[in-house]
Amino acid sequence: MKKLSSKKPNAAPRNLVTFELSPEAFEALERDAAQHGERSHHQRARAITFHYLANRDSIEQRALLGGIESKLMGVAELIRRNTYAVLVHAAKMDNEKAKVWIRESLYEPLEK
Repeated sequence: MKKLSSKKPNAAPRNLVTFELSPEAFEALERDAAQHGERSHHQRARAITFHYLANRDSIEQRALLGGIESKLMGVAELIRRNTYAVLVHAAKMDNEKAKVWIRESLYEPLEK
């Protein structure tokens, strides 16, 4: 970040942020600005930055929770596969009957 001083001796420094975007990112920013009714891509970039900084804790928490949810879905799939193996190979349940039982029993949300 660059702090620019004014020509006035007692003026507070200005906090400016300047960076270059790839052509693809710039086009995406312009489209996003148009979709959000912003007058310029500068205003949209400013709004995105402010939104991110104001909400970064919740954004990071959502990303963390998304990762945990993904891992839990993987565990749930392993449980379904292991249950199928036990039902079919150990309990000698019919293949289709085991699939139906798993769909009915292990895909529904648990009731409180």
